[in-house]
Amino acid sequence: MKIVLCANTSWFIYNFCKSLCLAIKQKGHEVYVLSPFDQYTARLQQLGLQWFHINLHQTSKNPLKEIYSLSELLYFIIKIRPTFILTFTIKCNMYAGLLARIFPVRQIATIAGLGGVFQKKGYFVKFICWLYTRAFKHSPKIFFQNEEDLTFFLQHRIVSAKQSEKIPGLGVNLLRFTPDFSERYHKKRVFLMFGRILVSKGYDLFLQAASRIHADPSMLAEFWILGIRDSTRKDSEELFQKILAYHKRRIITYLPATEDVVPIIHQADVVVLPTEYNEGVPASLLEAMACGKPIITTNWKGCQETVDEEVNGFLIEKGDVESLLKAIKRCIQADNTILRQMGEWSRKKVEQQFDEQRVIAKYLSQIYPQS
Repeated sequence: MKIVLCANTSWFIYNFCKSLCLAIKQKGHEVYVLSPFDQYTARLQQLGLQWFHINLHQTSKNPLKEIYSLSELLYFIIKIRPTFILTFTIKCNMYAGLLARIFPVRQIATIAGLGGVFQKKGYFVKFICWLYTRAFKHSPKIFFQNEEDLTFFLQHRIVSAKQSEKIPGLGVNLLRFTPDFSERYHKKRVFLMFGRILVSKGYDLFLQAASRIHADPSMLAEFWILGIRDSTRKDSEELFQKILAYHKRRIITYLPATEDVVPIIHQADVVVLPTEYNEGVPASLLEAMACGKPIITTNWKGCQETVDEEVNGFLIEKGDVESLLKAIKRCIQADNTILRQMGEWSRKKVEQQFDEQRVIAKYLSQIYPQS
């Protein structure tokens, strides 16, 4: 059986779907990946996956570019003739769904958060909802990563309850992301934020909090940012320059992108994500939890599912620096034993709810009835 995975970056497929691809491949199926070329493309090919380039512009609204992307996807569906196409990002979901109405391919779509599109209002969002409704009309399964997104799609009649199912994000590899409780705590609490450098991820709020704590000599804390620049977004570059400025002033420490984030997570005391983004379930939080770290994040869809308040972390109000400062100060003042216990609860919670093997099993259960 031929199975296609489609996303708007090779980076996404490699980092979040690699285990799924290998699980399908190990069952003897041919696995194809459709995504734009980037630095992770060669790694997908090294896994034995058959990769093809497709032009998918994340932020483009140019009709000609979108028609071209749709025609490319059409070309590969005709060429490969897959039984299933697994799609993970907005344009892939919509375009593959529309084509699946015409061609004998079964789509399994994943709503990995609603992204920046649904944070806007007006006719464009209504148009996207209209497209989604038509794209998903005949899709046998749509996976949602949080309850709020599922409710939104059901209330707007974009999908039916029969089609829909909630999964715990894309899960986390518990063998790769492991705790190291032997790490000694620093004289200063280390607060780490890592992931894509996007304004909506809450980096500015993190910088504000770091600046306030830095100005108070009684608060012994360091703030680290391990960020991945998004060259497709102008605001990402502007934010990156701001982060560098704070680094030069020694308010925060900027760490360049790395292939292995685990040693950095181990050195941190607490991981922070004050996001306002339409998340699915943030991978950075799951990775931090798997590494046995307490977390501070927003009381916001996708994020709130990762926190048991005051047990493995703290929830803050969206966009509220005072709320973030309160949580940070509690972690600074907490005993090392308390933080370790919170980290242990993080690991336990991720083992029980967010193991990627559970997620992979959900996808395979949709594929194998057709095997």
